[in-house]
Amino acid sequence: NKNITSDRFPIVGEGTIHFEWKLRHFGRRISSDSVVEDAKTLDQVNPWQVGRVEHTTAFGAKYPEEQRKSPIIGLGSVGKVSGCHSVPRLDVDDDGRHLGLCRWDGDWYALYRFLLVRMFSVPPVS
Repeated sequence: NKNITSDRFPIVGEGTIHFEWKLRHFGRRISSDSVVEDAKTLDQVNPWQVGRVEHTTAFGAKYPEEQRKSPIIGLGSVGKVSGCHSVPRLDVDDDGRHLGLCRWDGDWYALYRFLLVRMFSVPPVS
């Protein structure tokens, strides 16, 4: 998507970071704020957070078939596009897999899944 630029969606950090991910699916309409709050409650010791654009693109590259099941949203990176707060979305259409944008505000339909990430408590063995 031409609107996903480093100015709007900056990458945080540098180098290699080991993290784990999970897809959170609610099966009902839910607001972005509610997803963010839910992520914080899942594990107090090693907390989850909503995925940023760098997590979302890495997830899509590693698990390309997941976005064919239902759209995956990365709520951790919010950029202003055409006056609206937008977040990255992995999805498919007639042309295949793509990385698009959705608006942050409003409620998400039941079909959406949300990418959550957290640092490994112990880095994986290579």
